[in-house]
Amino acid sequence: MKRAAKDRRRSLILGFCCLLWFALLSLRLVQLQVLEHAQHKETVLKQNQEVVDILPKRGTIFDRNGRILAMSTPAQHIAYRTQEDDTRQSLRAKMNRMRALLPAAYSISRAEEEYVWNRVRDGHRFSRIKRQVPYDVAWQVRSAGISGIDFEDSPKRVYPKNTLAGHLLGRISLDGKGQAGIELSYDAVLGGVAGRSLNLQDGIQRSFQRVILKPPVPGKDVYLTIDENIQHFVSRRLAQAYAETGAERATMIISDPSSGEILALVNYPPCDPNRKLQNDRERQRADSNGAIRDVFEHGSTMKIATFAAALESGAFTMDQTFDCSDGKRFFGSKPITDHKKLGILSFAEIFIHSSNVGTTFIADEVGEDSLYEMVMRMGFSRLTGIGLPGEESKRVEPPEEWEGMYKYAWFSIGYGFSATALQVLQMTNIVANRGMHIPFRIVKDIPEDPSTLPDRAAPYKRVLDQRTADQLKWLMTEVVRRGTGVPAQLDGFQAAGKTGTAQKYLPGKGYSRAAHIGSFVGFVPAGDPVISMIVVIDNPRRKFYGAEVAAPVFRDIAERVLRYLRVRRDPGLKRTLLTADSRRETR
Repeated sequence: MKRAAKDRRRSLILGFCCLLWFALLSLRLVQLQVLEHAQHKETVLKQNQEVVDILPKRGTIFDRNGRILAMSTPAQHIAYRTQEDDTRQSLRAKMNRMRALLPAAYSISRAEEEYVWNRVRDGHRFSRIKRQVPYDVAWQVRSAGISGIDFEDSPKRVYPKNTLAGHLLGRISLDGKGQAGIELSYDAVLGGVAGRSLNLQDGIQRSFQRVILKPPVPGKDVYLTIDENIQHFVSRRLAQAYAETGAERATMIISDPSSGEILALVNYPPCDPNRKLQNDRERQRADSNGAIRDVFEHGSTMKIATFAAALESGAFTMDQTFDCSDGKRFFGSKPITDHKKLGILSFAEIFIHSSNVGTTFIADEVGEDSLYEMVMRMGFSRLTGIGLPGEESKRVEPPEEWEGMYKYAWFSIGYGFSATALQVLQMTNIVANRGMHIPFRIVKDIPEDPSTLPDRAAPYKRVLDQRTADQLKWLMTEVVRRGTGVPAQLDGFQAAGKTGTAQKYLPGKGYSRAAHIGSFVGFVPAGDPVISMIVVIDNPRRKFYGAEVAAPVFRDIAERVLRYLRVRRDPGLKRTLLTADSRRETR
């Protein structure tokens, strides 16, 4: 009896334990299947599914004639997905297998191996090892079937001309976003729209199927106004001038004044967008397009604006004379000087021989308000609107903010306000176009989406009276024919231009006697301009006058470009041979 009761009690206890076990198991199943279902489903999906972006193919950048300046080629990131059985030894064995497959240029360093191991140890599931490896190189690794090694499509941006137009084209980041130049300003056009894919993975996270959720939209091609051949001519000649003069920097821009199209834009030293930038200093140098970013005082090229104001006033005649015999004129205690005593000069000769003293006499009568107004009309103090990132424009102070009663005198000869090389070329184009302002253009066409082009229907703006512009054009022609611009003369073409030499202003030290900027700006043929051009040589070490360092570069490039464009020459026009005496005149 006692034994039966004991057995019954044991059965009840066992039954209760089984019931309790079943209840707990049921509660756990309810917890997993109901209460925590969404959470665990998400975990499983994360382990077995991965949604990734698909980078679109970036649009190609062409020159005006369809030559490729920037393009994207197939490439892949090589990555590592953490495995459950990873150890330091197993990871090293995998890295060594990859080293045996990769060429030296893409070999995995010990630092990269250490980076991957640290991420594995810290619990990261994914680590990129090599970025933008050419497709054929990545395939060598893929075909080996090394566990954990994964690949991501990431087209590589290539600039086949290397440094040619490097500052203009700019660069992109590793994730395909524009960082500078055309790549940045037209990033929305070139970049396209990213797609999305669903990657299905097995238990050890090896991809076995890829489902396209949203196909990528490729970027659109962009055609620039740049001519690769002209860009090449300019790059070679500017490199020569840079080396010969020992300059810090040099800049050259060529445009078609009748359309505003930029045919060449070169800065020296150059930059290669293919080169990986090592630090912020290199990045800043690569992104610094001096033609549109560097603002400085230009000196005598600004006399174009001063004489435009004088001619617009109607108060002067070309043969009106001024006594510049002293070669020096004091304003308070500070003198403005000429490079030599030039004697009695006519209004025209003051411009032709670039007399600073004579220009101040003209400025006396023009007045500070008219000088300032003309500078503003010429487009200084505002951006040109060329459409490139990083363009600068320094504010020109109005007369009421000028310090010193004689500032107008320095203002009239190109001191006291700063501008970019592109802004000075814009002023010159106004003269070439008989007083009309035609905006600059750097993009010629976007065939697949012309609506993204700048508005070309905007009316051109008249800045100068046509007669004033024609008189300035004649003066600039005489500068080259018999004045300071004689070294810019061409065989078979009459050029028009203006020399400029400015002392550099050094912050905290004032104007330097040793550091200068020499420049020349002009257009050719003078009667019906086909090209306009500015050459800027920053801080040349030996010669420094614009006529010596910049005008010869203008001449050489103009002759080459006009021959390339097959512009008919006048056989009766011959270049003047400079003698020792005449060289002293051309400053």
